[in-house]
Amino acid sequence: MPSVHPLALRYGLTREQISHAIDHGEATMAIGNGPTMILILGEDAAGEMIEVSCVIRGEDVLAIHAQALRPAYRPLLELAHSLPGADGDHTPAGAVDGGWGRSVDGLELTEQLAVALNDRAQRGHDYDVLRLRLRGGRPAPLAVGEVVRVHLDDRLHDAAAAKADELGISLPELVRRAVGRRLASVDAA
Repeated sequence: MPSVHPLALRYGLTREQISHAIDHGEATMAIGNGPTMILILGEDAAGEMIEVSCVIRGEDVLAIHAQALRPAYRPLLELAHSLPGADGDHTPAGAVDGGWGRSVDGLELTEQLAVALNDRAQRGHDYDVLRLRLRGGRPAPLAVGEVVRVHLDDRLHDAAAAKADELGISLPELVRRAVGRRLASVDAA
């Protein structure tokens, strides 16, 4: 069973309903980074569609917010059903140990951060930045190397984020590519 923060229970759903929706997700969208989050649209055991906002951890997800599916997200669900591979594997990943832990990008999942993420999810995610995942079902644990936090001043962060948006990639992916290019240029010299 995935970890469910108490804030995710705020709108009357049970841990079991939330876990079932995660395990049987029909669409998964990237929300963004800092920490890395996803939005899962799936059915609870009774067949009711719900939305679950989750932080991705190295081994699994932590549900931060859950509620009945809002009408604004229904077109995303319909799009997911129409994509090639939509009828793919729905095998759930393994359960987690129960602590809040860290997100896959290394941020400590504190109560304060959980409250902020829950509030942000309640307001609704920016439709334009949600990126659809082609395969339904529970997200597999991410295979990542060591997570290294990089501190960027505001100017450099804003410039890097703008470049990542322009390229259609995440900020961590932009940083990985930049480090890779730099190391390649040093090796070539």
